Amino acid sequence: MEGQRNIFSLHLMKNKRPLIYLAAVIVAALVVLAVERPETPRVNDVGEGTFSPGFDSEKVMRVEVSQLMDGAVLERQGKRWRVSEMTAPLRKQLLEKEGREPPPARWYRADSSRIASALGSFGGLGEGLAVSSNPQKSSLYQVDATGLSVRLIGADDKPIVDVVIGKNGPDLASSYIKRASGDTVYLVRRPMTGAFSPSAQDWRDRKIWVFEPKDLAAVKVESANGAWGMTRDASGSWQLTDTSGGTIDGAKAQKDAAILCAVRASGFQEDSEDLKLAKPQITISITDINGKSISLEIFPAASDGSYPARIPGDDEIYLLSKEFVESIPLAAPVGG
Repeated sequence: MEGQRNIFSLHLMKNKRPLIYLAAVIVAALVVLAVERPETPRVNDVGEGTFSPGFDSEKVMRVEVSQLMDGAVLERQGKRWRVSEMTAPLRKQLLEKEGREPPPARWYRADSSRIASALGSFGGLGEGLAVSSNPQKSSLYQVDATGLSVRLIGADDKPIVDVVIGKNGPDLASSYIKRASGDTVYLVRRPMTGAFSPSAQDWRDRKIWVFEPKDLAAVKVESANGAWGMTRDASGSWQLTDTSGGTIDGAKAQKDAAILCAVRASGFQEDSEDLKLAKPQITISITDINGKSISLEIFPAASDGSYPARIPGDDEIYLLSKEFVESIPLAAPVGG
C-alpha cells in the first residue's frame, strides 16, 4: 500500500510539472510587464511614423559619439571618413576642474563601411513604442547620463539626429532610445546599442590592403629564411622569379597568393619610437596588374604576441595577429 501511495505521489508530481512551468512563465511575463509598462500611462501603444523623418545619411558630415569619459568624432572627407578621440563632456568637466586643456585632435583613417552601416541604423527607423515620458525612469532604460550620446551633424553644423541610446530591449533585437531634447523613451525595433561606439579605436580602418587574387601580378616575401617571389604570366599562371629553388607548385602558388592579397590589422600601436631603428623581420611586397606596388614591413612580436607593422613612408603602425603572421609563406611554393 505504501508503495502504491509513493507511485501515486510521483504521478501527481509529474502531472504538476506543466502547471509549475506555466506558473513560471506567467511570473516572468508579469516581471516583463512591470519593466516594459511602467505604472505611468504609456504615451502610445503603437508607434506611428519614423523616428527621424526624411533622414538621409549622405547629408551627415560629422558624427559625435560619447559615453561617460569616452568620446569619438568622425568627419566626412569626400567619400572617405576620418576619426579622432573626442573629449566627452564629463571628461571635459574633469579637465577644467584640474586646470588642464583637452588634448588636441589626432586624426586617423576611418572605416567607411562601418560608418555607413551605423548611419543606416537611422534610415527608415520606425518610432516604435513610447514606453515612458517620466524622466525619473530614464535610468531604468539607461538613457540617462550613462547612456550613449549620438549626434549626427549636417553641413550647416546643425544636428540632424541628436539622441541617447540606452540598453537593449527584452528581445535583444530592439533598443531603448530617446531624443536628447525630450524625456520620452521609445523601444525601437533595431539593435542600436552595437552600431555606435564611443571609442575612436573601434572606428579606425583596419584594412591595410585588399586585392582580388586575379588582380595580383607579382608578390615577394623577404625574411631571415631568404627571399622569394613569383609573377603571373599572360596565361594567368604563376612563375617563380628565381627558378633555382625548383619547380613551382601551381596549387600552392594560388593559395599563397590568396594569403598575401588580403592583410588586415588586429589593432594599432600609438608609439613608434621602438621601431625607428628596428629591422623588419618580414617584408611583403605586392604589385597589381596596373603596376601599383605596396610593401609592408613586419617587426618582431610585442609582449602581447601581436606583430607591429608599417608601410614604408607611412607613420601608421599596425598590429598583426600571430595567426596571420604565422600563415605568411616564407618559402617559395615549389613542388616535389
